[in-house]
Formats: sequence, C-alpha cells, structure tokens
Amino acid sequence: MANTRASSALPCRALNRYSLTWLAFGELIQSIIIQEALSVSRQVLEQTAISPAIGARIGGAYEETISEVKNALVSSAVVVVGMAQNPYCKKVCKQLDSVNISYSYLEYGSYLKQWQRRLALKMWTGWSTFPMVFVNGVLQGGNQEVESLLASGELQRMLASAAS
Repeated sequence: MANTRASSALPCRALNRYSLTWLAFGELIQSIIIQEALSVSRQVLEQTAISPAIGARIGGAYEETISEVKNALVSSAVVVVGMAQNPYCKKVCKQLDSVNISYSYLEYGSYLKQWQRRLALKMWTGWSTFPMVFVNGVLQGGNQEVESLLASGELQRMLASAAS
C-alpha cells in the first residue's frame, strides 16, 4: 500500500494546448487545487519500491534548498518563495508592501535556471506554482490566496494573533 500525505489531487481535464499560456496554465492548476477538497491525499511511492542504489540520491536531493526555506520560516512571520521573471511573485511582494507587511523573499532562479531547486520545493510542499507564501510557518498558497487573505483582513489577523 502506498504512503500518502495530505494534499490535493488534480482532476483529469481536457485542455486545448494552444488556448493557454504557461502562466495561465499555472493559475488554472492553482484554481483546480483550491477547488478540490484539501483532505484528498497525495500518493507517494513506498520506500520499498525504490532501489537502494538510487535511494540516497532521491532522499537528499536539494536538501539545502528546503533547509533554506525552513530556516526562513523560523525567522520570519511571512516568507515568499519566488522566482525571477514571474509576475505573480512580483504582485505578491507589491501587495504585501502596500499594506506594510514585512516578509522574507527567497528567489530560486528564473524560468530556465535553477528549475531543479524549485522542483524540490514543489515536491516538498505539494504546491505546484510560484510564489509560495507562508504565514506563521503555514503554506497559504500563492498570489490569489494572498489577495483573498488581504481583502478579508485575515492575513493581518493571522499575524496579530501570532504576535500576541
């Protein structure tokens, strides 16, 4: 039986490959994930089904990248993990700046650089797009989720309750 971790499963949807840009595709995937029940589990290949010859490479891949993010989560209430050239990463930072919320920003490459480090983060979190925004150590989502949290005042409440 496969090990599972809580996350979201993507439903099978037919897409016209010419109708979506990569950025729009990323937002579509985020939207689908949010719409699905969060209690759906994500399957992970059992350790016994992985050859010992490659096990060490899988387990330690880009551990330093994940450690960098974990360290930032300890030292900052709000952490934005992003990448260069991504307009949604810039939008999140502008939104946080506009309401004077301080945050730590970690950037991992651009569309063609450091993709392996970003992939490690995606596999670690189960979140498929950037930015990844953490509040009080909890992954809240990306740009759309931060917009909603700010509009409702929930982000400010989360920060205030953690400070008290």
